[in-house]
Amino acid sequence: MKKITILQAAFNPYYAEAFGLIFKLSYASEGKNTPRLEVFADSELAREKEWRIYGAIPDDDLDNVVEIKFREPGEDKEFSVASRVFRAQFIRVDHQEFTYAHGSNELLLLYEFEVSKLD
Repeated sequence: MKKITILQAAFNPYYAEAFGLIFKLSYASEGKNTPRLEVFADSELAREKEWRIYGAIPDDDLDNVVEIKFREPGEDKEFSVASRVFRAQFIRVDHQEFTYAHGSNELLLLYEFEVSKLD
């Protein structure tokens, strides 16, 4: 099991890594307590298309990208990426103060998840 955290910020630059996967918040969320995660394999395709920066859109023809939607803290979801099975649990959402290079501060949402490999 691995704990990951991801900040939600303008331009969506943040992601987390675990078990050879990249976890990135989707640009469109349905609310503070309902995060959507784009999960994809850290593959040549992901690097070529710069998915760490831009995110990845799930495609029925690709088995290395999935989107997971959570409705509330405590919820867990099983998912498969690149023929491997995992479980992600949405632990909590909190605030973290972020200081920009020019000195201004902003409170950003910080999402915490636990990820386990099941196979």
